[in-house]
Amino acid sequence: MTKIRFMAALAVTAALLASCSKNKDPKDVKIVGDIALTGEFTAYLHSNGWLESDVIGVFVESDGFPQENLEYKPSEVLQMVESPYVPGVFIPGDPVGNVSLTPVGTAAGFKAGEHKIYAYLPYAEGNTDYTAIPLPDLSVQNPVPDQYSPDAKYNFAYAAIEPFSEYSAAAKDFGNFKSAFVQMSVPSPEFPAGVAGKKLTKVVVSADKDIAVKKANINIATGEIKGELTKSVEYVFTGEGSELQKGYFGVTAPTLYLVLCIDEEAALETTFTFKYVVDGTEYTCSGKPVGKESPMYMEGNINMYGSLEFAGGE
Repeated sequence: MTKIRFMAALAVTAALLASCSKNKDPKDVKIVGDIALTGEFTAYLHSNGWLESDVIGVFVESDGFPQENLEYKPSEVLQMVESPYVPGVFIPGDPVGNVSLTPVGTAAGFKAGEHKIYAYLPYAEGNTDYTAIPLPDLSVQNPVPDQYSPDAKYNFAYAAIEPFSEYSAAAKDFGNFKSAFVQMSVPSPEFPAGVAGKKLTKVVVSADKDIAVKKANINIATGEIKGELTKSVEYVFTGEGSELQKGYFGVTAPTLYLVLCIDEEAALETTFTFKYVVDGTEYTCSGKPVGKESPMYMEGNINMYGSLEFAGGE
């Protein structure tokens, strides 16, 4: 009987210790050392390299409790240089490649057990769940200055590191951050001659499949997107709109640069419809992007070059 009571006491003690361990304050789990992190970002949508404005959010999940939404910056960024062809226009210089990612405040630390590390950008204060990071609303977009000046609010990328359990001072590498979106470049179709001088106020881009997110979250561990998606994007010009100019190639509008949430392979096989609104009148055209066999094709850029033509006149 004494032996049975002794074994029962041991079982109760073990259960209490396990319960205490689970309820232990994360601050009580000591950090063995900082985890060095590296990564690169060469997505077409993002000027093909790290930018000065980039801020990265890092999540560490481990048996030693999570470390949430740590703020990081790339240690090196590409420089914008003046175009040799167009004076006054600045384009991205040489990418810096894979660089150290440095903490702005608290660094990722090695605690205990298996570690999983996830990252995303742009960083947003208040994100606490790496399985549900809010995505920017792509359903309504405004013109950006040019293709080399990406608007951060339309950009999102993420990365993960293979799980590990042994601490090392050697850097853990995210590799190349994956963009959640692709860019669409839309050279202008030729408008009827009578619209010269009129104002283009809006372009509605649509397809028979989802092409943008509206109110949605992404799991940066898996890339799965959940929430409200949409089959159209409104590209709205601010102020009075953009004046249509008559030039050597007829009446044309500025090239449009949009951001879409669609698999690139699927996009290349999709017919997109474009509704141009000029002083209240609608002009519609449709077409497929150029394929990989075209010299205009670039990975990450859905290019509508030569694909659009209006069916009739005014």
